[in-house]
Formats: sequence, structure tokens, C-alpha cells
Amino acid sequence: MKQLITFGLVVLGLGCTGTIVSGSGEQAPAGDTTKTPRPPGSAAAASGDRAIPPSVSLPNGKVDSCTDVRPGASPLRRLTRFEYDRTVADLLQDTTSPAAGFPSEEAPYGFDNAAESFGTSPVTAEGYFTAAEDAAARAMKNPNLGACDLAKSTEAACARAFVEQLGKRTFRRPLTGAEVTRYTAAFATFRVTSDYRGSLEGVLHALLASPNFVYRIELAKAADPVSHIAPLGPYEVASRLSYLIWGSMPDEELLSAADAGHLGTVAEVRAQVARMVVTPRARSSFNHFVGQWLGIDRLELAEKDAKLFPTFTADVRALLRTERERFTDDLMDRGDGRLTTLLTSPQTFMNAALARFYGAKGPKTDAFEAVAQDPTQRSGLLTQAGLLAVHAKPNQSSPVARGKFVREKLFCFDIPAPPVGLAVVAPDPSPTLTTRERFAQHTTVPSCASCHKLMDPIGLGFEKYDAIGQLRLKENARDVDATGSLVGTDVDGDFDGATQLSGKLASSAQVQACAALQWFRYAAGRLERDEDLCAISAVRSAFSAVKGDLRGLAAAFADTDAFRFRRAAADERM
Repeated sequence: MKQLITFGLVVLGLGCTGTIVSGSGEQAPAGDTTKTPRPPGSAAAASGDRAIPPSVSLPNGKVDSCTDVRPGASPLRRLTRFEYDRTVADLLQDTTSPAAGFPSEEAPYGFDNAAESFGTSPVTAEGYFTAAEDAAARAMKNPNLGACDLAKSTEAACARAFVEQLGKRTFRRPLTGAEVTRYTAAFATFRVTSDYRGSLEGVLHALLASPNFVYRIELAKAADPVSHIAPLGPYEVASRLSYLIWGSMPDEELLSAADAGHLGTVAEVRAQVARMVVTPRARSSFNHFVGQWLGIDRLELAEKDAKLFPTFTADVRALLRTERERFTDDLMDRGDGRLTTLLTSPQTFMNAALARFYGAKGPKTDAFEAVAQDPTQRSGLLTQAGLLAVHAKPNQSSPVARGKFVREKLFCFDIPAPPVGLAVVAPDPSPTLTTRERFAQHTTVPSCASCHKLMDPIGLGFEKYDAIGQLRLKENARDVDATGSLVGTDVDGDFDGATQLSGKLASSAQVQACAALQWFRYAAGRLERDEDLCAISAVRSAFSAVKGDLRGLAAAFADTDAFRFRRAAADERM
């Protein structure tokens, strides 16, 4: 069977070139109400069709009226490992996580969906091809998949129905007539040497190996020849929505809306967002965003000295991951969903084993339960041991890593790289000196001071937590000094301990604006550019209007040009 469908690997290998420009074939259904793009300088859309501020200030001091459509770059999006596994699970009820063996995605700014950094190496292409082959074999063990009454129909007719029905869900759009003919012909070829179900398996393998499954191809509507901007077709909007909120393929309701030519107006999109964000799949996807934004998803990779920290086992790592997931799920499901609560809530979730790790009073069974913590010791996500362990060294805490984390991930402040030739090595632990004393040299050496004054005074506020996030009130028999300070922010000043720091961060307009920017990067699958200023301003304004409710971020982004339109790639303009 494999030699019969090698074409799938060849096509997949061409997936990130101009070769597939004519491969989508999606047609806008009759009645599609998507607005046509407005070239720069043209009149704005009718009132109510846009949800962006009337103007934003530019870095050069000028003002942008935000009346033109500027979607920014629209890189070709390939399914990430996270998205691939979730899509295969929804499409085929396959929960084996077939993407686990794929090469890891680059995450240049923290997110694994950075589309512009993606390449398709032979190893990557082979991984997708093999995963498709294995998934097809597992799926066809389900007798209901492809079932057809051959006493009442021909094999060719049954195969055609299989291609049309499963193909639509696999490609996230109806197949073109040419595609239906091609895949039905492939069934006939497979049937020469295989039985009926084996031939359907070959067709499914080919569908899963196609660029139309692995990539989110958006070519339904031609771009304006002047502005190079195109509105999305309804099936493309359905896919953008589903991967934005669920990290997976559209459900039947989204596909039905696209069939009817809907999803072309802000109101239609907002109605779908309101339905989708309250589902369990949305909470799981949001957890993925939070884990990547704050770096907590690297917990399994956080190396620790087993002699110094023998309790930090694989089982404990899994429990800490569950703690974070339960915490954010509760925030989004039963809580107020606000960023301030994410940063300051004294409640977390533990079972008996995790309570023992924390040295806390808690549940007596393996079941996770809500636990109220001492708010002077722990509050919010930043004081959970999983996050603290990630931002620490194998053998000690790290004021630098923790301070850098706050600066970059919560204030969106890029710390410059160390001077060329400077060896960056944490001072060795000392039996007599505290961490604060050992790291004091950072602020006295001129080549280090300018940056470390921005990081270390923040990171020292976490000193009551060791390298694995456990509470420590003494270091080398001396009371831990966890005082710190913030400079260059809108909440400058001193604080004592991480809980006070979290309170200051929760009150910061800059932190709220940074959270909105991090979401924009994740949602767009790329870094922001000058043409994104209006879209980012819109997301920030909407986020502020709902008082920092994180559940409003999806709707805010879905209202922007960056979501509703695409900019043609250079090879498409030729």
C-alpha cells in the first residue's frame, strides 16, 4: 500500500512552496456576505462592521486613523503537534497522540505555532506521512467508518461517498470535483491489489498526507490587485475560528454555517465565538496558550539535581501540571476569568500527594480538590511550584531567570543579549552566603549592571521558593530576604515577596496590555508588525473593556483585520 501512495509524501514536501497555490479549490458559496477589501485610502465599512479604535499613535508620533484594512502578514499555517493530535482525535477519534514523534517546533518567542519559522524538512515530511499511514490503519479498524451496503450500491459509489464526506471534514472544506475524481480514481487503483476496506484505507492515508490537511491553505478568494488583500472564504473563517479557540478542526455547526455562506460578518463570527469559548475544548486550548506564554509547558524538561531535590520526581511533575490545568480551567469555567485573578488567587488545586510535596494541609485522597492557601505565602499562578521550577537552575533558585521571565513575559520588555564574549554563569551555591549576596556582583560590574538592575530586583522577590518551588524561609540558617523592586514600569516601587509582587502586577495596565499582545502573537502565529498596530490596539481596548477577562481575548482578535482578511504572499501576486 505504501508504494501506491508515495505521491502523498511528494505533495507534502511541496507544501510550503508556491506549488500548492491552485490546490485549494475552495469556492465562496452563494450568498457569502464577506466584505470586499478596502485598499488604503478608501472609505471605511459601514458602522458596526469594525471593532477597532478610531486612531492609534504611531512610534513616529503620527496618528493612524485605522480606517483601512491591514491584516498584516498571513503566513501559511501548518498544524502544530498540539493541533495535529487534537485534529486527528476529533476527525477519527484517535487519541494515540500520533504527533508525539514529530520534530519539535521552533518557538522563537515562546509559542510553537510561529508559522514564519516553520520549514518542512525531509524528516518532518516523513513524520507526517508515517503518522497519516498509521492513523489511517487504526481508523479503518472501526467497522462503522466507510461502512456501505454493497448489496444496494456499487463499490465505486460507496468509495465516492467516502471521499466526499470524510474528505470534507479532513480538508475542512468541500472537495472540488477534480479532487473527488482524483481520490476516487486512487481507490480504483488500490482496489487492484487490495480488498475494499484496504483500498479505503489507502484513500484515507492519501487524504491525511495531503497539504490540504496538514496546512491551513487560504486561497478561496483572489486578492485585490492593488492592496493584495483578500477577505477569507467561509470555510477559511471556520478553520481560523476552530484553531484559534479549540486548537482543532471545525465542528459540524461551523461547517454548516460555512455551507450556508455565513461567517462573513462580525455578528456571525461573534455568535460562533460566544458558543465556542464556553466548551471544554476551549479551556484545554487556553491552557495550552497559558503554558506556552508563561513557559510552564517546559516543566517536563526542567532538569534538577536529584541528590539535592529527590522529591522532584516524574510523578510530582505530572501533579504540578495537573494543578496548573485545574487552576486555569476553574478560572475560565467557574471563576471570573480575569488576569488579576490568574495572578492573585489564593486558591489552587491539590491532591494528597501534591499537598505533601507542598507541605500543606490538603486533601487526603488522590482526587484533586480546591485548596485555600496562606495568601502571604502563595497567590496566583506565579507562586505555583511548576512555574517556579521552570524558571530556576538545576541546583538553585535563579533571581535572573525569574526576573527576566517577569520582564519579558508580563511586561513584554525585551532584555538585550549579554555582551559578546561575556560568560553567563550563575554563581555557585555557597554554604555561607545567601543567594542575594552571591548575585550582588551583577549590580556592581558595569557590563552587567544595566540589564541586571531590571531583572535581579524582581527575581529576588521569589527567594522564598527554592529551585523546585518549595517554600523556604531560611537559607544557610539565615532568614530569607525576599524584598525587591520594580523600575521602569507603571507600578514602580518596592515589594516584599512574590505575593506582593503579584498584586502589583495585577494592578498594572502595562501587564494587561502585554497579555493582550502575547495573545495576538499566539493567535496570529507570528510577531507583530507596524501594520498590526490598529489590530493590537483593538484587542487591548476590548480586553480592557471586559476588565481583563481572558475569555474575551478570542472575540477581540476575531473582530480584527488580522483575523478576517489575509495578505497575499509574494508568489501569489506574480
